[in-house]
Amino acid sequence: MQRAFADRNEQRAFSDKLETMLRRGEPDAALAQVRRALEPFAAAGSRLASLALTLDPGQVRLHGWDRLAGVSDFEGDITAIGIDFSWPGHFGHEPDANGHLDPVLETNYYEDMDIVHFSTASREQILAGYSGSYSEWQGGFTHIDNAIAVSGMGQLYGAIRLACIPGDSDDAAGDIYVLAACASAIILHLAVRDTIRTKGLPAPFAVLVGSNEDFPFFDAPVMSADEARPFVRQSQRPGGHPNQSADTGAGNGDTASSTRRAHRERPSIDDLLKEHPEFSDFARLAEQSLRDVRKPKDVLPALGNLAASALADYLRKRR
Repeated sequence: MQRAFADRNEQRAFSDKLETMLRRGEPDAALAQVRRALEPFAAAGSRLASLALTLDPGQVRLHGWDRLAGVSDFEGDITAIGIDFSWPGHFGHEPDANGHLDPVLETNYYEDMDIVHFSTASREQILAGYSGSYSEWQGGFTHIDNAIAVSGMGQLYGAIRLACIPGDSDDAAGDIYVLAACASAIILHLAVRDTIRTKGLPAPFAVLVGSNEDFPFFDAPVMSADEARPFVRQSQRPGGHPNQSADTGAGNGDTASSTRRAHRERPSIDDLLKEHPEFSDFARLAEQSLRDVRKPKDVLPALGNLAASALADYLRKRR
């Protein structure tokens, strides 16, 4: 089977391009582009490619959306909501006998921060807070839960999970895996956008869709607060805690996320490097070591190599 990419660098460049399109507010074009790349594989008989090619975002349903009306019960003033794929290994989830696996979504709630005022930030101002797959507000949520769930993606998501080959094979199978995972992330992004358009929001929140350690780690704004303003519904004005909703559709997650991803204030990387310039080389090495990490299980080996390099550098400087 002929490959879509010459190597992993081309894979990475293509997925980065798709993420950039999402961040610019072009999810439909991003889905069309990834599907063009999937067509030859589907024609050659790849089931995974066919699933990614044929899943209509309109078939995807978000459950628990009404729970967003309860954010007023949280302490603080919530101005942004993040909806993330969470790596199924966090929950010990695997595809069932039919290869079906519903994704687990984590919902993160953010207040305005010094680094970004979500309540007034334009899309361009939000984009300024991204650096590669990292964002300045990463981990800075005020609350987190599993209030929102998704259905309709189980066959594709389960097939992606089953195709998650150790070592990420650098061949046509690896290309299909990357393309299908990208398509899955884009479809969730589109499902969130379409749900906002049809069900509205209780307030003009900025809405982000991202990933908690789930490949391809896309992270992009669906709407800024200003873009969301036309979709605010009077009937959805805040009232009632998100976890007290009568909507029973959200049942594939749990509230344990709050203990796994506890809130923490984090200074920006730029601030740390200004205060500690001696870390610049280490930061550059860290970026190189983690650049090609595709799955959570590969993080520790990459960090192990990084630690060994840092120790060698330290010993060299002591001589």
